[in-house]
Amino acid sequence: MRCSMLIPSVLLVFLLAIFNVTVAEHVNNMLTSDNLEDQIVRSYFEKRAATATHDTATATNDTTAGASTAKPAKKAKAPASLASPAVLQDGTLFYIGTAVTCLLWVTGKVIDVKMERQEKYAESLIHSI
Repeated sequence: MRCSMLIPSVLLVFLLAIFNVTVAEHVNNMLTSDNLEDQIVRSYFEKRAATATHDTATATNDTTAGASTAKPAKKAKAPASLASPAVLQDGTLFYIGTAVTCLLWVTGKVIDVKMERQEKYAESLIHSI
């Protein structure tokens, strides 16, 4: 195998390995429970319980502080598990996009070099006649 074909082949295998590991990790994280619906419901109730304990804690703090000028804290809306998947939050999508872009650029560059080499070879054949 020529060196000009070896480097893109190694790059392709490397990028596919990275993509495979990334996808496998996210699929395993997403499907660890027996039932995804149960996991979503459990997550909802945990968030609801945490919000309820937070509300009671702030209510007791407000009553102990008296009727001062304390403003009620705004609740931060917790992101839903399906509305913000991990691939969008941890930067994996950026790495996948960068890998695909590099792969396409390298493929185009290899094709360009091979075409240039073929054109030079064809010109040398014409001039040798």
